[in-house]
Formats: sequence, C-alpha cells, structure tokens
Amino acid sequence: MQLILKYILMFCLLCSSTDVVAQKVKNNDKFSSSKNRQPAVSPESIAAELNYARRIFNDSINQALTLVESNLFLAIKLEYKKEEALAYDILGTFNRDLENYKLAITNFSKAEAIYLKLKAQSKLPMIYENIGDCQMAMQKTSAAIIAWKKGEKIAKNINANKTRVKLLIKIGNGLLKTEDFQKAKSYFDDALTLATKLDNQSAIVEATLGLGKVEELKGKENNAVSYYNSARTKAEDINSDELTNVSLNSLSDYYDNNANVEQGIEVKQQAYSFNTERGNVKSALKNSTDLANGYVELGQDKEAIDILNESAFLLDEEDNSIVKQNFYKTLSDVYEKSGNTRKANEVKLAYNTLIDSFITLEHQKKELILAKNDLVSSTQNRILLLEKDREINEKTIQLLQQDQTIRNEALKQQKIITYFLISGLIIIAVMAFFIYRNSKQKQMSNQLLTLKSLRNQMNPHFIFNSLNSVNGFIAQKDERSANKYLAEFSKLMREVLEYSQKDFIPLERELEILKLYLNLEHFRFKEHFDYSIDIEKGIDLDRYQIPPMLLQPFIENAIWHGLRYKTEKGKLEVKIIGRQDHVEIKIVDDGIGREQSKLVKTTNQKKMKSTGIKNVKNRLEIIKNVFQKELKITINDLDPKTKTGTEVKVELYV
Repeated sequence: MQLILKYILMFCLLCSSTDVVAQKVKNNDKFSSSKNRQPAVSPESIAAELNYARRIFNDSINQALTLVESNLFLAIKLEYKKEEALAYDILGTFNRDLENYKLAITNFSKAEAIYLKLKAQSKLPMIYENIGDCQMAMQKTSAAIIAWKKGEKIAKNINANKTRVKLLIKIGNGLLKTEDFQKAKSYFDDALTLATKLDNQSAIVEATLGLGKVEELKGKENNAVSYYNSARTKAEDINSDELTNVSLNSLSDYYDNNANVEQGIEVKQQAYSFNTERGNVKSALKNSTDLANGYVELGQDKEAIDILNESAFLLDEEDNSIVKQNFYKTLSDVYEKSGNTRKANEVKLAYNTLIDSFITLEHQKKELILAKNDLVSSTQNRILLLEKDREINEKTIQLLQQDQTIRNEALKQQKIITYFLISGLIIIAVMAFFIYRNSKQKQMSNQLLTLKSLRNQMNPHFIFNSLNSVNGFIAQKDERSANKYLAEFSKLMREVLEYSQKDFIPLERELEILKLYLNLEHFRFKEHFDYSIDIEKGIDLDRYQIPPMLLQPFIENAIWHGLRYKTEKGKLEVKIIGRQDHVEIKIVDDGIGREQSKLVKTTNQKKMKSTGIKNVKNRLEIIKNVFQKELKITINDLDPKTKTGTEVKVELYV
C-alpha cells in the first residue's frame, strides 16, 4: 500500500518541475528508511534468546527450535546480520548433534558468509572447525582438512591460540588418515610448541600422542613408545583419566599391531589396574576383556577366565552397552574353549538377553532421533520459505529501482508526460491487483503450512505417548507383552503414517485406526476398562470425510484421565449415530470426570495443557477457514450432578 501511494504522489506531481518531484521522492525514501530502522527489539535480546535455545536444545527441543526460528525471522526483518549469523550457527550445531551433517554444513556456511561480509574474524575459526568436523563425520577427510586449515590460518592472524592448537591437532590427525606423515608431524610439532607456550597440558598430551602415531606408522618403534609413555605420564600428572586411557590404549594397540602380545598384556594390565582404582567401570571392563583375549591368544585360558571373573563385580555398575556385551561374549567363548559347556551356556544366555534388550533400546533411540529430525526439518523448511521470500523481495526492489531510473529519465521529456501518467496508473492498478492476489494466496499457503505443521505435531505426540506404554512393559520386565504390544503398535503406525499427510480420510478408515489404538490401550489397561464401538445401521461411512487422528486425543484423554483413576472397571463407548444432515460421533466414558481428574493430576501435569486437544482445536479452526468444512465438537459431563463421566460429541457434516 505504501508503494502504491508513493507512485500516486509521484504522478500527481508530474505537472510540476522535475527537480521538485525528485526532491520529494528522495525525502519520502529517507522518511520510510528512518521508520524501518526503528527496532522492535534489541540485538542483545535476540542474541540472549538464541544462546538460551542452544543451552536447552537437548532437554526442550521444541522450545529451542521455536526460539531460533522466531529470532532468526526478527534478525532478518530488522537486518541484524550478526544475530542472523548466530542463528544459522546454532541451527548448524543442532543438525550436527542430530548427525544431519549436510544440513549442518549448509547452515554453518550461511553463518560463514555473513561473518565474512561483517569481517567478524573472531567468529570464523569455530565455524570452520564445525564444518571440518561435519566433513570428517561424512568420511570426507580432504574437505575437512581444507576447512580446518582455513580456521587455523584466521586463528593465527587474530592470536586465537587456544582454538588454533585444537585445529592444528585436528589437521594433524586428518593428515594421518591421508598417510601424509611428514606434514602430519609438522602440524603436531607446531601444536606441541604452541601448547607448551600456552601451558595447555591437555593439548600437550594430544599433540604428543599424534607424534607417537606418526612414528608408529613410519615404523620407528622406540620413538613411538617413547611418545606414548611421555603422553601417559603427562596425562596422569594432570589427573586426566580420559587422556591416560587414550595413551595406554595407543601403547597397547601398538604392541598388538606388532605381534608383541606379552608386552600388550602388560600394558592392558596396567590400564585395568588404573581404571579399577579410579572407578572407571566401562574402561575397566574393556581392559579386562582385552586382557582375556590376550591370554587366549597365548593359550592361557585359565588366566583369561580368572581376570574375567575378577572383574565381574563391575557388571552391576554398568548399563547395557557394547562393552558389557563384549565382556559376556568373551567369557562365554573362553568357557566353551576350555570345555566348560554348562558355564558357557549360562553366560551365553545372559549375553543373548543383553543383545535383545540393547536392540530394543537402540530402536527407541532411533525413533526419538527421527522425531527430533522431523521437528528440525519442519523448522528448516519454514526458514527456507522465508529465505526464498526475502530473495523475491530483493529482486522486486531491484526491478523497482530500475523502473524508477527509467521514469526519472522520462520526466525530462515533457511531451510524453501524459503517456507516462496513463502507463503509471495502469501499472499501479496491475500491481495492486497482484499484491492483493498474492496476499490472499500467501494467507492461504500460510494456513495450509500451519495445518500441516499441526498434523505433523500429532505424530510425535502420539508416538511418544504410545512408546510410554511400551516402556511400561519393559520396566515391568514383561518381554512377551512388550513384543506383542510392539507388533500391534507397528501395525497401527503403518496406518497412521499412511494417512498422516492427507487433509481428510474416510470416516471408516479413521474408525479402523481407532480400533487398533483402543486394542493397544486395552491391552495395557484391560483391568481398568472395557470398550465398544457401535455403528448405527445404514450409515455410509465412506461418505463422510474427517481429518486423520482427530478422534484419538479424546479417546486418549478418556482412558488416561478418566478411566485409569477409577477404582472399579469402567466402560468406554464410541457411538456413530446418523442424523438428518450429518453423522454424530459420541465418545462416552464413565470415568472419574473432568473435575476429579484435575484434582488427581500432579503439579507438573497441572502446568501443562493437553497437547492433543489444543492441537485438535487449532486444526478445526484452520479447516473451517481453508476448506469451509464445519465440524462441531462439544464436551460435557456424563452426570452433571456428580460431575462424573465425560461425553464428547462430534458433529461431522458431508
């Protein structure tokens, strides 16, 4: 609208002098620019919220992503370039932590481009370090080295020596992978010199280990052992268990690689004693397993069994892990090799149990990571749309500037003023039309994106709640029930995922999904309630279309907040009733009621709103606006006097 008024003002003044018009347009531009520079929020507040999002990402991913997205939008709108780069940097960190390395590099590169324009040299070494780490994670060693070298060069120029030491060591390790031992040694030497100057003890140990690896790969035994022992001594002096273990493992691996089993066993025994004394359970278990394998290689089966039995007390302190599994596997193999089949079978049974449990836990971790990735991808998509919109706006501004230049030239030609006036008015009318149309289309697109986002939010919410049920069986060590539940859950998830991207599905399909879900919940809480689904005869269910997963949150609330707390067994009924111009869906439970449910909720539950119900309300509002399809939902107490039971009524129109 401001643009249209600007053109009208310009054309109305055409009959005046050219100089006056130019001066007024110039003044108007200054005024508009001044208005746009008035900040709604300060750069410092945006930076503070972005850094807060970085801190809470692991615990509150939804809140962190919302903070980054909203503050990135503000930074772009208010042209706070430094804060915009910070937002991309943090997004890159999120994607790196979720192992989305390509997307992480894209975000880090956007931050890099902005920092280069701002000449913010102090920010670049960390950006290049992160890019190099992502490249190395994708096995792109050469690309990683290039990125780290860029960061090291800048760090050197600005005297960021602590960061430079880290990068020198990373470059050295990268060059080891490319077998460029001479260059690797040069970088480790530089790192050691600088770390010594800074009195950075940890970096001294890491650089010394790197030099030891160079000597090992070059076949210089005495030099390699000397470096590894020196690194170990220094690590012990600074009380670093991690670096001490790295030093011991490097020395042990060296002897193993050179077929010096006896000296390797001696180092492993030292590592085992060190970690046992320090209470490093995982490392001690690994050491004992490695020791046992060394004894087996020497044919000393008894010594292998003795060291494993000696360290068996550590198993109770270690969670299910690869190290614990390897311990059981090695013990089973040694017993079998020694002829003690009974003991071997007992240990093998424990090993198989660990493997089954580990697979289940890994599956749950993958599901959680996938859900997090979906949230990050959704945020990235919205940011991409913003960037595209900004690109279009910049091109539009360039076109308008070119158009303005042409018009200024045309003002000198008084004979064609009338033609320009007519042309200008036509352009204004056309632009007004397109601006109006684009505004309507953008409004529609935004609502559809919001609807998709809400629909996508239902899936993680539903998955998390369902996985809680699986977790309950696992906690009770009811493996058979957990397996059966997971089989039914996977069948349900196939149905949910098949229809989750659709705006509407037939009512019959929605009811089938509800049946699967009710079977799962009844499987767990069968002592709390029974359920039934009654469909009035003669109703053509395929005639009615309903948003997918619309009814599930009400079923969930009925079970988890109504029936679950009831002392006697409850009843849940789903009724489909035909009306004159619509179908009525009733979800009725005789649970404790909404009022009583509020009283039994925990303090944390009282603070949280029902994600599912809130999501449903938001979806219905958008569906009404976009598709002009009306769905009415009313929620009442089943018994108004006692405030017990709940009845949810959904009126679904064709």
